[in-house]
Amino acid sequence: MTALPVPHSRARSFSLIAIFVFVNLYLVACEEILRESPTPTFTPQEVEGKDVFSSYCSNCHETGNDSVMVGPSLSGLATRASERVPGMDARTYTTQSILEPSTYVVEGFPDGLMPHKLAEELPKEDVEAVVAYLLTLR
Repeated sequence: MTALPVPHSRARSFSLIAIFVFVNLYLVACEEILRESPTPTFTPQEVEGKDVFSSYCSNCHETGNDSVMVGPSLSGLATRASERVPGMDARTYTTQSILEPSTYVVEGFPDGLMPHKLAEELPKEDVEAVVAYLLTLR
């Protein structure tokens, strides 16, 4: 017994083509999104800084989004820090903000909110590591 051909309607053919195009466009878009947001690769100093940050800073500062816990969000700090004080680079601003928190108080936050003892408690290498980590937050 031979099978009889099933007639295809133009509407069915168009629907199949539309689905095929949609699926391919979706897959291309997903690939582009994944390509744009690679997982960061940290240097050993940045890894150390992330660990120090987790121990000393993460109870008050958020890094993954712009929400406020106690102090300002540090999401995008690497970009914002270079624009906060004219003529000052992001590394210098961030370091000074950690060691002398009253020097540059972020608008909307009271002076004295951030502990002033970090300069005494953290070794210079830890401060440099935290700054290196924070400068990865774009």
